[in-house]
Amino acid sequence: MKNSSRKWIARAFTQCRRGAAAVEFSLMLPVLAIMLIGVVDVGIIAYERTDMSQAIRAGAQYFMAGGSDFDRAAQVVRNSWSEAPSDAIVSVDRFCQCAEVPNACNQNCPDGSVPAAYARITASAQVEGIFREYGAYRTDVIRVR
Repeated sequence: MKNSSRKWIARAFTQCRRGAAAVEFSLMLPVLAIMLIGVVDVGIIAYERTDMSQAIRAGAQYFMAGGSDFDRAAQVVRNSWSEAPSDAIVSVDRFCQCAEVPNACNQNCPDGSVPAAYARITASAQVEGIFREYGAYRTDVIRVR
C-alpha cells in the first residue's frame, strides 16, 4: 500500500460518523438506567410514606368521629394501611397536658382545671427500596375530649 492510500484510510476512518450515535448511546445507557432506577426507588419510598400517613389519618378520623377505644383505633390504622410491611408497628397511647406541660391524666392541673387529653398514633416500618432500606416513622397527635 502506498503512503497516500494509508492517509486516505486514516482520514476516512476518523471522519466517518455513522456509528458515533450508537457508541455515545451505549456509553450513556448505564448512567440513564441507574438514574431511572433511582427515580423509581424514590417513588416507591414516597408512596410507602404516603400510604402510612393516610393510614394514620384514618385512625385520627376514628377519634374525631367519636371513637374512644385505642385498640380499635390501632386496628383502623392497620386495616387502612394497604401496603404495610410485615414489620410495621402501630401504637396508640394517651397523654395529658396542662398548659403544654405533661400531667397525669387522673389529676387536675395545678390551677384546678382538667388536663387536656390527647391520643398519639405512631406508626413505623422499614421500607424496602431498590437500592436500600429506609426507616419510615410517622406520628400524629389528636386531642380527645
